[in-house]
Amino acid sequence: MATIALPILDPRVPVSTLRDAPHRDLCTDCGVSRLADPTACGSACQFIHPRYEALEVAVHGRTRDADREDEQWFGPYQRMVRARLEPAVAGAQWTGITSTLAAELLRRGAVDA
Repeated sequence: MATIALPILDPRVPVSTLRDAPHRDLCTDCGVSRLADPTACGSACQFIHPRYEALEVAVHGRTRDADREDEQWFGPYQRMVRARLEPAVAGAQWTGITSTLAAELLRRGAVDA
């Protein structure tokens, strides 16, 4: 198994921690329920308060098309493609394409997290 070197965290950047927050025995393991404001769970969780239609309209300009079977699972899309990274990243679960794309978006400043 390959060893992956993780970057050292910048000490100037605040890091949220869940370790010190009390466990509140709520429905999820995502960690939101253990933040300082446990009520954030009710507004953040898509299982408790789903906003799929509003989010789909905001992002795609429309909701899912019931006549397109794949959209019932994957949501609105213009076209669906499959891709893989060649050569695969050593030690990747599949090929490493998603992590590689995410790292490139971060590098270019297209996203901030």
